[in-house]
Amino acid sequence: MTCKNGAENCGVFGNVNSSYVKFVHSYLNITCESGAVNVGGIVGWGAADNRDCPFSYMDDCSYSGTLTLNGCSSYFGGLCGFTDWMQFQNCANYGNIIINGDGGSHVGGIVAVTDQSTFPGMKHCLNVGTISGTASYVGALVGEIIQYNLAEASWNFWMDGSAPCADSNKETATFMNTFKVSADELANGYVCERLNKNLAENHWYQVAGDAYPRLYNSESEMGSQDQRGEVLITSASQLSSNASDSVEGQNIENLIDKNPESFWHTDWHGQCQDANHYLQVALNSVFTGQITMEMTRRKSGDDHPTGITVYGSTDGENFTEITQLTLPFEGQGTVVSALFNVSGVKYLRFTVTNCGGNNYGFRTFWHAAEFQLYGNNENAIEDIKTVSPVVKGIYNLNGQRVNKAVKGLYIIDGKKVMVK
Repeated sequence: MTCKNGAENCGVFGNVNSSYVKFVHSYLNITCESGAVNVGGIVGWGAADNRDCPFSYMDDCSYSGTLTLNGCSSYFGGLCGFTDWMQFQNCANYGNIIINGDGGSHVGGIVAVTDQSTFPGMKHCLNVGTISGTASYVGALVGEIIQYNLAEASWNFWMDGSAPCADSNKETATFMNTFKVSADELANGYVCERLNKNLAENHWYQVAGDAYPRLYNSESEMGSQDQRGEVLITSASQLSSNASDSVEGQNIENLIDKNPESFWHTDWHGQCQDANHYLQVALNSVFTGQITMEMTRRKSGDDHPTGITVYGSTDGENFTEITQLTLPFEGQGTVVSALFNVSGVKYLRFTVTNCGGNNYGFRTFWHAAEFQLYGNNENAIEDIKTVSPVVKGIYNLNGQRVNKAVKGLYIIDGKKVMVK
């Protein structure tokens, strides 16, 4: 799309008024000539003047295209150009904004300008796209916040370095309860867990190896099979350990109860003599394929696993090392391991070899609030067997069908038969 000189309100939707924009994922590339105003990857101008619907809303939307500004142009946002009555929730900018020339102003990763004391807010939004070039009033999430309602802003994140040209006095971290995060924090699942915090259902997901969280494409996907793969631990009976603590390790089922407040702890009362405490998982079936481990850490400052050696076995007695996992120490939060390959295993043993904390290093024992494995099992695809069809009838050796076999060699119902 090209927005020519003087163009106003450009995007997938030029202007929305007292409207609800949901599950729109735009890949539109937009080039703006000098003089264009109010341009967004999804909405140009978000307004509301209907008493029955006093706000416009944008939920579960993302922009992944490229927005190019040439010359003196104003009010450009990854998702929306200008708004005075629009709320943004669970929205992400993955696209890039390129500013060419001088004279441009008001550029934001999510929205360029918000201008109402009753601005209904920004919640659970993310910018990882890059804003490059020079302009006035530039922000990683919002270019300029003229008026705002701080109570309606929460859990917004932007990647460090995503807007190197941002005006320091317009940076949104102070105004909008937003947090600058590193590429490592985006990749390890910490931000994804925070974006989903306090939501009735998860709107964000992240597969091991993804550089950052992603939004589901539709409401039906939110309740569909987990995007990370097949859930491999479905019962606490699959879990065992050589070192469950006598007090805080008696409820191993806490690891799969989806409650971050409960936890399981290995022995810290000196009863286990093994140097390394492990958690063992008996898979429901023999597994060949890729697996990722996801762990939610307990609210505690120390003894969080950062080094894990993974072993595999076919019989639960003889184990062979598969891989070594390294996890960052981020305190409370969810961490996701790198993918690792297994072949023909029925049992997996996760032996902790190092821990991180605020006060201590590795002290043998460790704890976790949640523990889960996700995988793509190659054995789940049944072998496709080719069956040759049986051709009924009588045929001579030239492939010609005949009514009756006389003396000689024939093909009868798919088999060679000598008729004497």
